Amino acid sequence: PCPCGNNSLGTGRGCLNSTNRGAILYNSGLASVSNDSSRLTAIQLPGNKTTIFFMGNQQVAGGLGAHFYDGLLCLQAVKRFPVQTSSLEGQIDIVQVVGLSNGLITAGSTWYFQAWYRDQAGPCGQAANLTNGLGITFTP
Repeated sequence: PCPCGNNSLGTGRGCLNSTNRGAILYNSGLASVSNDSSRLTAIQLPGNKTTIFFMGNQQVAGGLGAHFYDGLLCLQAVKRFPVQTSSLEGQIDIVQVVGLSNGLITAGSTWYFQAWYRDQAGPCGQAANLTNGLGITFTP
């Protein structure tokens, strides 16, 4: 369960944030190392907020996550990507994650991704939250 009863409806979402929705992270590209066309997209974030995508190769609590700010931390971070700002509509993307991983992502490897974002008006008063965790097994 989410930290302060801020559970979102449905699966595959983060805990409720100040938009009264759980942020969703998904891959809209190919999980191919040679194409490097994965496009990680986070939606339903608060608008114009600092966001950091990160990745790891191990889940926390079997993927169920551990309380962290207003959300659940679903992975043990190994790599953090550059800081970005969500759009006014609460969306943000990161592309070419294979290249940005500096050689960590290889064919056949599985990596987990999540995004952390500022949310000063969040329901638990911790000023930040997280998207759902997303696992991707990369092909050649």
